[in-house]
This record gives sequence, structure tokens and C-alpha cells, in this order.
Amino acid sequence: MAPLRLTDDQLSAVFAAAQPLARHAREDFLEALAARLGQCSELGDGAVYRVIREVQAEFWEPPRDEQVNPAPRKYRETDNAAKWETARNRERSGRTSAG
Repeated sequence: MAPLRLTDDQLSAVFAAAQPLARHAREDFLEALAARLGQCSELGDGAVYRVIREVQAEFWEPPRDEQVNPAPRKYRETDNAAKWETARNRERSGRTSAG
């Protein structure tokens, strides 16, 4: 197979697409991507990015829930839930936000 001639931006996109993949899948992703790009008649930005997206989807493994949200965070006063609670309490006490 002839070497791929990617621009710096295209190559950056390839490595950026490999980053969120599991470490054990990155090498296979790069090999599959190279094979698919080798089949393209023209390596314009649109074609490269489309193939990156398609091949990345084949290797993407969503993180497990405990990795994404290890513990629920406590609400701060600036959170929407706290704001709604404050507004409801004001209504109950007869106060309005204007006074």
C-alpha cells in the first residue's frame, strides 16, 4: 500500500480521534483507518473527516457509568434546583422576588 499523504490538520484530526478510544483499540483503529483511507480516490478534508468518524464509531466503547459519574455532586446555591427551591419558599412566605 502506498503511504498516505495527509495534511498536518488531517493528521491532527486522526490523532485527536484516537485519543478518546480505549488504549487497546487505538492501534487497530489507526490500521483500519489507514486501510479505509487507502481506498479513497481523493483525500480531501471532507473525505478524511468522514472516514475518521465512520471508523472511530466502530472502535468506540462508551465509558462505564462509574467512570463518568463516580459520585453525585451536591447542589450548590447557584444550581437551578436550589434556585427553584428558593423561589418556592419565597412564594410560600408571601414574598416575591421584587421585594
